[in-house]
Amino acid sequence: EEEIEQSGEMDTESFDPEILDKEFTMLYNYTPQAAKVIEENGFTEKTWPEMAGRVVKAFASIAMEEEGNVSMKEMEAVLNQLEADPNLPPEQKKMMKEQMLSAMKTAKDMMNAPAEDVEVVRPYFDKLSSTME
Repeated sequence: EEEIEQSGEMDTESFDPEILDKEFTMLYNYTPQAAKVIEENGFTEKTWPEMAGRVVKAFASIAMEEEGNVSMKEMEAVLNQLEADPNLPPEQKKMMKEQMLSAMKTAKDMMNAPAEDVEVVRPYFDKLSSTME
């Protein structure tokens, strides 16, 4: 995670398949034990990144089902306040607007996992939630 933050790759879209593939390939290659666990569960270095990315996107989609609509409305309200604020310099307003629009796009991306992936992951959501905490 630190390597990704330092490289600046986190600045791109969070559910970009290429970025997810890189992250999960790094996880596979992190230690021999990580590769062993992944392989013991039927995955290879080639199949693991795609499947892990699909699971993460489905997990995020489920998590956003309840919170997503509220979060989107809150972000839209902040964006409207930002637009109406006469005290912000135009450059700062533009930068903040771009950041907010990027966050909104990421939130929308999180809610768009394929339905079949969501249904497969849903029974494991609570277990995955506790594991990810």
